[in-house]
Amino acid sequence: MVGVGDLQASIKNMVVNKGLEKNVIFAGLRSDIPNLLSAMDVFLLPSLYEGLGIVLIEAQANGLQCIASDTVAKEADVTERIKFISLDTSAKKWSDVVLANIDRYSNGAEKVKEKGFEIGKIAKEMQSFYVDAYKKWCN
Repeated sequence: MVGVGDLQASIKNMVVNKGLEKNVIFAGLRSDIPNLLSAMDVFLLPSLYEGLGIVLIEAQANGLQCIASDTVAKEADVTERIKFISLDTSAKKWSDVVLANIDRYSNGAEKVKEKGFEIGKIAKEMQSFYVDAYKKWCN
């Protein structure tokens, strides 16, 4: 598990109570996310409340099959590689979906770029926006 959040303590307790300490890594806050994504087989985001889910777009760009709760905005599915599942669905069903999709790697970087998620392009657009605004309001 990568990141931190309000439910971290309860998740850690659940891991201990189920005897899964040897099977779950709590990686905490990290700055090497691309390296972590490259080591993954599948990406899960069982979020209670999620907006666009930029992390899902990063995972898709890395070629991962993604499985997310249906609370995540559908607009995050820029490569058509996200399976949305209800949080009310059993853990068994979640695990079945994970296992069925574990070997479905693809190169998603181009598709993500096609949808407009490319830092170089966005930086140029932002620069043009601010230059135009400056010219309009400061001259």
